Amino acid sequence: MADQKNLSEDEQLLAQLGYKQELSRTWSGFSNFAISFSIICILSGGINYVFIIGGQAYPLDIFPGHATHSTFGDGQLQAYAPSVPELVLGGGGLAVAFLITVVGVRVLRFLPQDELRATPAAAGAE
Repeated sequence: MADQKNLSEDEQLLAQLGYKQELSRTWSGFSNFAISFSIICILSGGINYVFIIGGQAYPLDIFPGHATHSTFGDGQLQAYAPSVPELVLGGGGLAVAFLITVVGVRVLRFLPQDELRATPAAAGAE
């Protein structure tokens, strides 16, 4: 064990409790892939929202100077209210995203976790 005189007061307290002060900021290859893939999916989903969903609610001027016509209203803006199946689909998508987040945090260990070591100090000095 390290010399107690060279340790700070916090490090000495942690040593008495059976912990060692350390900071590990490493990602495995799979964790790096998972985060990169998630970011790509979110960005591509945002782009699709702007051009597809947004374009259905309000016609976009994608080709400036050219006339565009709709097949159901000839350029007229239409009111839109989501139906019950669309609301359920949206809620299900949010539930799946939440489930993936919870599983990812638990399996990929993004958050710090306390792991008690079997030391006499941690076990109550029996």
